[in-house]
Amino acid sequence: MLWFRVDNRLVHGQVIEGWLPYVAARHLIVANDAMSADLLQQQIVSLAVPEQVAIHFVPVDALLETLACCGESSLVLFADCQDA
Repeated sequence: MLWFRVDNRLVHGQVIEGWLPYVAARHLIVANDAMSADLLQQQIVSLAVPEQVAIHFVPVDALLETLACCGESSLVLFADCQDA
């Protein structure tokens, strides 16, 4: 099953400790143009994600391609409704 969440904080404690275990996601996809272009921010955020969960930072317009590769066990995060 695919899960989608809109939250301007993107990856944070509630997502890591609450949502990921609840939805049993194997992929965490951050669909955000700014985050996908910021390697340092990606590295910092990746430190909080459990190692059994693959994290992907993609521009919004590349989301469909990423979903096709990741399958249905994914949680997608958007910063705002416009991105969603």
